[in-house]
Amino acid sequence: MAACKFYQFLIRFLPLTWLKDWAIRHHAEACPVCTRKLAQKEEVVSLLPLPTKPEKAQILWLRIHQRLEQERTQTEPSPRPRVRLKWAAAGLSFCLVLIVSLFFIFYPEKKKPQAAPEASEVHFQIIRFQVKDRPAAPVIYKPFGSQLIFIWAQSPKNNSIN
Repeated sequence: MAACKFYQFLIRFLPLTWLKDWAIRHHAEACPVCTRKLAQKEEVVSLLPLPTKPEKAQILWLRIHQRLEQERTQTEPSPRPRVRLKWAAAGLSFCLVLIVSLFFIFYPEKKKPQAAPEASEVHFQIIRFQVKDRPAAPVIYKPFGSQLIFIWAQSPKNNSIN
């Protein structure tokens, strides 16, 4: 019964006819209680609009033929070129965005080389160097073209590098 109430709610309050049609076909045709609640053919006939004057079949077909001829002569521009133009514009925009993003990814901004600061000579002097409270002999190394200075010490007694 809860399912019946749910589907009846859908049928009454959904604004879209295709959803109402789906609800009726999905549930009402399978449920015997809801099938009995559906209107019968005899009840619906009185609600159908009936023509006020019966027309002869030849006149009806003549009118239909005239309307078809009018529709053939009144050719409206096809919406296809517009749709194709929209797709072409969308594709072109996508390609443009792709190219620009790839450009920024693979060609990053190159920094201008900065002028090296003037090398002022720094003098320092090691007076005493100890490793584990023992005097050690320091060795100073500065690689060519680098601002780094490496200092390491070796204890003269046990020849271990610390």
